[in-house]
Amino acid sequence: MTIPKTKILTTILFLLIGFACLAQGVSPPPPAGPVVPGLVPIDGGVLAGILVALGYGAKKLLFQKEKK
Repeated sequence: MTIPKTKILTTILFLLIGFACLAQGVSPPPPAGPVVPGLVPIDGGVLAGILVALGYGAKKLLFQKEKK
């Protein structure tokens, strides 16, 4: 049983990419920007989107027609 050359080449490339990623230095985090009052956090929008999606899915399940 022989391994195709493409599989060997792919494996070598993935290993080299992994080593290159580990070789990068760790840079310090950027300084925090000023806090602007009045901005809405992302949390509220995500929660509203999930609730809308759940409501839409429930409506679709309750009012679906049987396909024969």
